[in-house]
Amino acid sequence: MRFFFIDLENVRSEGLEGVSSLGDTDTVFIYYSENAMNLSIPTLENLNNSRSSKKFIKTNYIGKNAMDFQIVSLFGAMIERNKGGSYYIISQDNGFRSAVSFCESYFEDYRIRCGVYPTIISAITAEMKSAPKAGGEETQDSAKKKRRRRKKNQTAKEENTGVQTEEAKEVTEEAADTVKENAAVRGKEAQEAPKNQKPPANSPEGRLGYIYTILKEFLSEKTIGLYAEAIDEAIAKCKNRNELHDFYHSRFGDDEGEALYKITQGDFEKMKQARPSKPSRTHRRPKKNPSANNQTVS
Repeated sequence: MRFFFIDLENVRSEGLEGVSSLGDTDTVFIYYSENAMNLSIPTLENLNNSRSSKKFIKTNYIGKNAMDFQIVSLFGAMIERNKGGSYYIISQDNGFRSAVSFCESYFEDYRIRCGVYPTIISAITAEMKSAPKAGGEETQDSAKKKRRRRKKNQTAKEENTGVQTEEAKEVTEEAADTVKENAAVRGKEAQEAPKNQKPPANSPEGRLGYIYTILKEFLSEKTIGLYAEAIDEAIAKCKNRNELHDFYHSRFGDDEGEALYKITQGDFEKMKQARPSKPSRTHRRPKKNPSANNQTVS
């Protein structure tokens, strides 16, 4: 469930780049005024093809920052109404950042995601980079914030009750999960695994493991797993970034392809060097049948 608040006076048609990739659970609020009420034909086509809910809101009041105030008002109201989801203001006006930071802090218990981005596709790309990791883990920053809140609640409750709270148990469980992810533990588990069992190619330990190693700071293992085969094929086939760009757009379409390109293009050369070459197959000549030379013709 995602909500996009478009500051049309600021971003014009360009801000709606990526709207065609939105789904049924997404909502787009397009704020317009007498000064900004025109959209390009391609943008209108993308809006028509988008499965998201579209709502046009006209700003009738004239004055400095009139549209900004209305955007911020609905922004906070939608967070309070839904108590979850992602909320993005599409604008290049940095003045929105203080309001967004305030809402993110004030509604921190709602587990929301907020941000200010110049286009819809840039918001989606940032969301992909900070997506929760496999197994329900959170990003590093959000996990730290959550642990701090839990420790604070834990201390306050233990002072009153003198017993370990449910929050403290959860913190312990999180610590155990962190230990399990330690490289030494993974190494030990790998040694205990059957020697003849090879990991799948499309896994952190398999042939495509180099992709996980390079992109793990930006994407979760689950997300990488969905694209690893395609990324590996692109690295093998493409000679430069232009070919990489065309490959992704051809395979995944304009919006998803552009997002994937923006994430991987910076490490293109690095992945080129890290990609393991497939072992060459040696063809053995079939052994000759010694008895064939000894046959006599009658």
